[in-house]
Amino acid sequence: MVLRALLVVFGALWGAASDNYDLDKPYKALSYEAMLAGFEALEKKFPDLLQVEIAEEKYKTRGVKGFRDCGGGQECKTLIVRIGHKPSLTAFTPEVFLSGALHGNERLGPHTVAYLAEILCHKFGEDEHITWLMKNRVIWAMPMTNPYGFKHNVREEQCPQGGGGSHFGSCDMDPNRDFPYKQSGERCMRTITARAVNELYHDHLFQLAISFHGGVRSLSYEWGSYDHAVSCGPNCYKSKETPDQIAEVYIGEQIRDAAGKAFGRDWYPLGSMDELVYPVNGGMEDWSYAGSWEKAPETIGTCRPPTFGGKYAEYPASRTTYNQWEVRCLMYLAEMDNSKNPPESTYGNPRGIFSPSDKDGHISRNIRLTMKMIELLKPDVIFRAALPTSLHRDNGVEVQVKPAGCQKAEFLKLVALPGACATHREADFKTSSAIDLAALSEHDCFPYNSWEETANSAQSLVLQRSTLPPALATGEVCLAVLAQFDKHWGDQNHPDPLKRPQAHVTRARLDPEYRAENAGKIVQGRDVWVFPHSADEKTFGVDVRLLNPGEELVPSPAKEGGTSTSGGQAKDPVEIVDELRGPSATSGVTASAMLRVPLVTQAEGMGGSALLLVDGGSGLPVVGRGPRSGTSAVVVNVEARHNGDACYLSVKPANGSSNVPPGDYVIRVRDHTELHLSPSGEAPPTTSLIAGPAHKVAGVAEGSHGVLMEFSVEPTTGAPPGEELGHLKLPAATGYKLYGRTLTIERA
Repeated sequence: MVLRALLVVFGALWGAASDNYDLDKPYKALSYEAMLAGFEALEKKFPDLLQVEIAEEKYKTRGVKGFRDCGGGQECKTLIVRIGHKPSLTAFTPEVFLSGALHGNERLGPHTVAYLAEILCHKFGEDEHITWLMKNRVIWAMPMTNPYGFKHNVREEQCPQGGGGSHFGSCDMDPNRDFPYKQSGERCMRTITARAVNELYHDHLFQLAISFHGGVRSLSYEWGSYDHAVSCGPNCYKSKETPDQIAEVYIGEQIRDAAGKAFGRDWYPLGSMDELVYPVNGGMEDWSYAGSWEKAPETIGTCRPPTFGGKYAEYPASRTTYNQWEVRCLMYLAEMDNSKNPPESTYGNPRGIFSPSDKDGHISRNIRLTMKMIELLKPDVIFRAALPTSLHRDNGVEVQVKPAGCQKAEFLKLVALPGACATHREADFKTSSAIDLAALSEHDCFPYNSWEETANSAQSLVLQRSTLPPALATGEVCLAVLAQFDKHWGDQNHPDPLKRPQAHVTRARLDPEYRAENAGKIVQGRDVWVFPHSADEKTFGVDVRLLNPGEELVPSPAKEGGTSTSGGQAKDPVEIVDELRGPSATSGVTASAMLRVPLVTQAEGMGGSALLLVDGGSGLPVVGRGPRSGTSAVVVNVEARHNGDACYLSVKPANGSSNVPPGDYVIRVRDHTELHLSPSGEAPPTTSLIAGPAHKVAGVAEGSHGVLMEFSVEPTTGAPPGEELGHLKLPAATGYKLYGRTLTIERA
């Protein structure tokens, strides 16, 4: 009830913005209450993109509980925000952590996290790069990591004994000295802030992170502790080399460049924390990097905090005992400005994110910095044009690719395996059974974001071969691109300690035996990567039909944009999958067209794969891959009939197809933002479609989940070929466009 009331007062500031998101509206300073209300508004508006939890509720039984007054006797709320396209997330989706403010009087960080969440949600489905990022990564953020400090505009967390909380007093509660890195057991995990971060790490496998601060201007990486520092004079330190130095420096350079310049110079000086800031014991950054692999108990100790005990939840030492995977995350420290609380007039606006200049606002530049870091979480291959569905041997093959999320692609190779992709494991593509079709040697990876790549300067590489080799047999084959990335990240000089690279983000690119698992999350290392692959990394490659001489080539669907690693489109997900070139008002009773979209038959007993056809009886052949060996595919025809003032699309099993087994089914458009059937040349409709009797059709209404039609098959023998399963009734038009990604028929 409190948040709902706050929403009325503060919601207009941010989060609850209208559908007409204004890129030119200046960013405004937000209060603690506005932060809470705005994130609640975003979650309500974008439930598939953003989720909000409260650490004091989520981790109450783990000792994240204690009185900190955030006004009116209300206990402070530590927000945990997940940002990412929920339907796309799997155990393999790489994770990033954002800390808005360990020190509550350093104000820019929470605003950067809040406005980043806002633009990612509002521009999902509209900006191709943001859409790709939201579907292929997941962000976990604590916008106000220290909510007490943010509420009261003070550096530290409230002292539980009732003292003043002075940094120099007996109630020293600085959260950034409160982590178990070279810190005594009684002097770590004293704050609820540190405990909340600690518990979040127990539940995830973060690969990259950033901690926002203020009071100076610098961007720094590990090391930031005394045990890895070398004195160079009074108040002067240099950092020793970390085992992951090559990766740290490269990613640091990239995110520094993304932040832009001021007066011709980089906004952020870049270097180690020991050098640019100062070394500390108990810092979050070094703990985040080395908590799972540095020496214990000499470096990583267990905490026995005296605070928040008694009637509050105690925090046992076991909570600072880590498995070998939980805490291996490279964390950057962004000291955002010399002022801890610069004026609102310096914040900038959303348009500045996409148009960098010397006059950038603080929020704009740091959103770019953060998005660039998220981009570099995991190497990918973006397919810049639709992959073919069929090939002629004499016509060869051409595939446009864009390596992204990496520094270097050591090689790119187009290969083929005989048979359907579903019959092959990932390892098969790396054996002599795979037939090489084309290859490219080392090449720099490309940026994939909205300020470095524009529609007119989109770069890509071409893998091509003029004729296909005789060794590749006619029939179904599986096409894939192999790639190797950033092997030089394993190079070292004199790392301290003397260990090979340790961070997840590095080991994933170097070591095929590396497999980190924690709390249902997985980081899988690879030497050679296979693209495209499903988001759950269970299937690899794309099925292609190599035709016999004289067979008709089936055109690939006309696509806008490219394909990501999971097989989805990198561009706006609300796009034309294909056209239903149905009957016009004068075209007679029947007309025919073909929807060249793979029909994924996921129902039990409906094996194989086919193409969904629009076949009005004019003799169009059933074009597709047909049944696989040993299975019986279900090919579904859609008859387009015109009757007076309406067009009917009638769904039936094709002649010669297997019966559809009994059960409840849906025809669904996968991977959509909103679902539309729109007359050709017109904008998507704003009203739902009209359903035939007893059949539901979802239009643009929220919660439709992409369902185009529902139908039931009643008889025990199933629905035979020619029996209508369902139909849509559409106003007469010259044609309709289907907006979405992939059509599937599934059990309801």
